[in-house]
Amino acid sequence: MEARLAALHVAAAKYAGHCLLQAPQYVADPNRWAQLLAQSASMGRVVRGYLNTLVRLQRVRQERQANEASCDRAALAEHCALGPDDPGAGADAARAAGPACRAAGEGRAAAAPVPPPEKVRYRDYSEWSEEEKRQ
Repeated sequence: MEARLAALHVAAAKYAGHCLLQAPQYVADPNRWAQLLAQSASMGRVVRGYLNTLVRLQRVRQERQANEASCDRAALAEHCALGPDDPGAGADAARAAGPACRAAGEGRAAAAPVPPPEKVRYRDYSEWSEEEKRQ
């Protein structure tokens, strides 16, 4: 997520600079010149938004990494989500985390499969009872 935001920030900053550099070429066309300046200003605001979001995400990540317990919980959750067949995880790690994954999942009841919705059968007016017709 952070890498994507950083890439978007760089691309938007580059486009804002490109618009600003093109503006002097259109001095004879005031509408195009104004459009390029407005686009550059708009992209500048977008760049600041990306940067602020990126800084906020990094601050939250750093706070989470500073707390050892939350790091362990995040690692366990990631391991349980990926499963023991994850090629990146060693066999020892899978065996060690196996009981913890099972313990984490014991509180949840096994979800029953959801049956498909019943097909709605529309009745013709002639099939209605007299009471239904009066309502």
